[in-house]
Amino acid sequence: TVLLAHEDGELLERLTVQIHDLGYDVVGAARTASFALVHAAQNAIGIALVGEVLAGRRHGAELSRVLRDTWGVPCAPLSDKLDPDILPALEAA
Repeated sequence: TVLLAHEDGELLERLTVQIHDLGYDVVGAARTASFALVHAAQNAIGIALVGEVLAGRRHGAELSRVLRDTWGVPCAPLSDKLDPDILPALEAA
C-alpha cells in the first residue's frame, strides 16, 4: 500500500491513477503532513512517496522522519512524475 504526500492536488490525482494502473493500492493522497499522518495512523502503509514541499506548516523531510520513526514506514522522494526507480520499492510495499 502506498501513501502519497505533495502540495499539488492535481499531481496527487494523476499519480494515484498511475499507481492504481500498476496494480498498487493508494491508501491516501495528502496535501499536508497532518492529513498524511491521519492516513498513516489509520492504515498499514508499505511505502510513502513524499514531496519536499507540502501545503501547511510541515515540510516533506519532517513528515518522512515522523513516518519512519513512528510507524517504520519507508519513504521515497516524490517529484512531478512517477520515477521508474521507485517501482522496486512499490513491489516490496
